[in-house]
Amino acid sequence: MTNILQDLFLWLSIFGIASSQDPVDHCINTKGKHGKCVHIDYCPELLEIAQKRVVSAHDSQLLKSNSCGKAMVCCSQSMTETKVKKMTLPDIDVCGFNHVSDRIIGGTETELEQYRWMVVIERLEAGTREVICGGSLINTLYVLTAAHCFKGLTKAEDLILRLGEHNLSSDPDCDSSNNCNAPVIYANVSQIINHPNYRSERNDVALLKLATPIEYTNYVLPICLPVLASQQKEFLNKHVFAAGWGTNGTGEALSNIKMHVELKITNLDECEILFRSEPGEMHLCAKSSTDEVGDTCDGDSGGPLMIELQGSWFQVGIVNFGLPCGSIFPAVYARVSHFMEWIQDNLLE
Repeated sequence: MTNILQDLFLWLSIFGIASSQDPVDHCINTKGKHGKCVHIDYCPELLEIAQKRVVSAHDSQLLKSNSCGKAMVCCSQSMTETKVKKMTLPDIDVCGFNHVSDRIIGGTETELEQYRWMVVIERLEAGTREVICGGSLINTLYVLTAAHCFKGLTKAEDLILRLGEHNLSSDPDCDSSNNCNAPVIYANVSQIINHPNYRSERNDVALLKLATPIEYTNYVLPICLPVLASQQKEFLNKHVFAAGWGTNGTGEALSNIKMHVELKITNLDECEILFRSEPGEMHLCAKSSTDEVGDTCDGDSGGPLMIELQGSWFQVGIVNFGLPCGSIFPAVYARVSHFMEWIQDNLLE
């Protein structure tokens, strides 16, 4: 984005124009055409205007009047559909393949090849890297995670992703029998795409676009997403799994080892205490599947809540928020099925 464009949106933000409190997916532009609120990079007509060496008063007014969020514009649907190519999600024979392991309770170490779609999200700050969240690979170019992971973070180039990771302190990762994974893949991010309606515990979903597509390997594969109606059930009382490198709730540092825990999806009423407003269809709640404590924790945010369906693993939730780790109350997850249209609309090449 040119300096002119950056200055323009900074000006809009200062005057409250480009940071609307109520941005929406669907909008009507100044030409009276129905459109979608998208990042200006994906609206060729308005991007071309904004990147002119000299932006006229008329063009500036056009950009202002079509603004629907920070660096977001109301772009006609015909424009976005004809000029921007969308990617697809992987077929069922590609996604969701997992190494067979024993069922787990309460948070235990995963096996080397388990959950090969898990992604470590690090932020580079003052020359050091810090793990901030988890995520899941959903195709060769995109990672699904939570929007709250990037509060105050605007530069995608400050992010580094690790794929095919198991032990944060070793590379390659090997087990006690000296079986080893391939070296970890480090990937840069070209764009952070937060849901435009993200507000605290609502619409807490984000996509990270990789700078370069990755190739699937035996150690790096995507998870399946619930595209079909049969994959979008409530799954109430069904057993699900969460994984990540989060803390154990005792105040200690993040886990070096990828851990996982078995949980059970509960009724939303059970976690109503966690909400400032009424819980809605965009949420799932899950808690320990037994009387033993099992929970997601700090550092697990953005990671997947997973269920096995007919031999393949699907992501049904995204770790959002909860009470202090290990609470008797369920934690809250974004319901992936609720966001499938938004996810698929934003998988742009």
